[in-house]
Amino acid sequence: MKKIFTAFIAIFCFAQTANAQNDDFAQLNNKTLHLKNGTVINEGDVIYLGNPSGCYENCFQYIFQEPEEIIPKITHKFTKNVYAPYSGEKVRVKKIKQISQQDEKIWLITLYYLPKKENLYCYLEKAFNAGEIVITQTNNTLIKQDIKTETKQTETQEVQEKNTNNFSAADEIRKLKALMDEGIITKEEFEKQKAKLLE
Repeated sequence: MKKIFTAFIAIFCFAQTANAQNDDFAQLNNKTLHLKNGTVINEGDVIYLGNPSGCYENCFQYIFQEPEEIIPKITHKFTKNVYAPYSGEKVRVKKIKQISQQDEKIWLITLYYLPKKENLYCYLEKAFNAGEIVITQTNNTLIKQDIKTETKQTETQEVQEKNTNNFSAADEIRKLKALMDEGIITKEEFEKQKAKLLE
């Protein structure tokens, strides 16, 4: 009877563990987080901050600024909320970590916000469910496309400016040559001004 009871307890515990694993929000595999809905997050990926859901929509409830004290970083009990102006901003996933608070498993991700060069801390599952972060598989593709577009636009602008400068310099040299031919300026002055324009 004792053996049957022990076996029953073992089977029950195994079933509970299996169910808990099946109900997990995400699974981490070699710095890649696989969400239950099929979304994949890697360290280094770019995601967007969504809409704040706390404090009468003035601040994020599950995203926090980097604390000045070391204790919150250890205990993961953050209090310095991120406010509404961060909404829509791009952040990079710096670190993915699973923590436990009491019996609840919590995914904590560190986000890097470049404009202010600061770390943000986010309770992933709660923030995701509340719409405070937006994760789509196209995020990184769009970011790469934006960077390529911006780079191409910058290169085109530089070429246009260079061509304009060259055109302007040529015009100025022609004018100086005409002045020299008319005897208004000397050859030395012409050469000096020409050298400046061609620098």
